[in-house]
Amino acid sequence: MTSLKVNIDGQRIGPVKEVNVEVMKVQRLDIIEVITGQITCEDLNMVARGYIEERGYGEGFRHRLGHSIGRDVHEHPYLMPGYKEVLQKNMTFTIEPSVIVDNKMLIRVEDVVTVGDSGGVPLSNYSKDIIVF
Repeated sequence: MTSLKVNIDGQRIGPVKEVNVEVMKVQRLDIIEVITGQITCEDLNMVARGYIEERGYGEGFRHRLGHSIGRDVHEHPYLMPGYKEVLQKNMTFTIEPSVIVDNKMLIRVEDVVTVGDSGGVPLSNYSKDIIVF
């Protein structure tokens, strides 16, 4: 089991647990949406942004949702506005939603996901629990 421990100067900064829960939920939601021929790169990004904005953390979502994986780590197409490519079977992307909390801390989760016929297939399987002390 892998856990994230957060301790910033002995104090909890902002709504750490709450934001972490929402970041994990939006990643799961986006992985479900990674369906062959059903969604564009920019639309997948908007699914995540819309979710985070609805929960009041939109100002903290300052990074693209993810990027393609190929010979390089960061490859075109990117999961961000302006990339109208439709996701196709076996394309591989990072899904890495993040939110900056109080301009002091970044909460991000990143997984590599392959596009499938009925949703994304994560290439990793590890715990994303957070422990705040």
